[in-house]
Amino acid sequence: MKKLVLIMSVMALFLFNCSSEDSATIDIQNVSDTQDVFTEQVNEIISNVEFQDMMTTQMHQRDGNEGNGVFVIQNPFSFIMGQMVDGKILFIGSFEDQYIAFMPNGTARFFAHSNNPLGAVVNLATFSTDYSNDCYDDPTGHFNSNVIGTYTEVVFPFGTVYFMDELQSASVMNGHTEVSDAQPIYNDIFEQIGCTDATEYKTLRVRPDGDGGSTITLR
Repeated sequence: MKKLVLIMSVMALFLFNCSSEDSATIDIQNVSDTQDVFTEQVNEIISNVEFQDMMTTQMHQRDGNEGNGVFVIQNPFSFIMGQMVDGKILFIGSFEDQYIAFMPNGTARFFAHSNNPLGAVVNLATFSTDYSNDCYDDPTGHFNSNVIGTYTEVVFPFGTVYFMDELQSASVMNGHTEVSDAQPIYNDIFEQIGCTDATEYKTLRVRPDGDGGSTITLR
C-alpha cells in the first residue's frame, strides 16, 4: 500500500492498523445526507488547490487506466464516491449505508448504498460544477458501490482521498440520478436562496464495465 501524506491542517482522523490479522472496518456517520451539506462538501473539495493539482496529475495517470479513475473521499462527517472520466469528475453522496474495510493484504473495500443519491458532475478543466441535483427538491435514483482493490491514500484538510490503484474484478459501481445545469444562488452569508433556470435535464448513469471498473453516461 502506497501512502502519500499531505498534512494541510490539524483535524480529527481515524487511525487504521492495516497490518493487523483482522480487517479494520470503519462505519461512517450518516450526517451529510442533505443537499446543502453535500453541495458544501463538494464545493470545499473542488476549490482546494492541492486537490486540483492532484486530480490533474491523476487524470493523466488514471483516467481510463489504473483504477478506472475511481476514488473515495472520507472524513468523520461524510463519505463520497468519485470517478474521473472524459475530462469530468463525478461525485456521488448521501448514502443510507456506507463503510470502509481495510484488509491485511493491503487492499480495501469501499461499500455504499443509497435510494436517493446526490450527484455532481464537475468540469476537470475549470473545477466548476456543470450538472448537479442542487436544485431538485427531491432527487430520485439509486446507487450501489462495492469497490475493492489497492489504493493510494492522500490526506487533505477536508478529509482523506483514496485513489484506487488496481480494482478487483468483483468491484461494482451501479446506479443513476437526475441532474440539471441549474446553479444555486447564494446570499451574502452563503445561504442558498434560489436557483438559476435549468436549460438541460439529464440522467447520470454509472454501470459496471465487467472488469471491475465502470462506465458513466450523461444523457
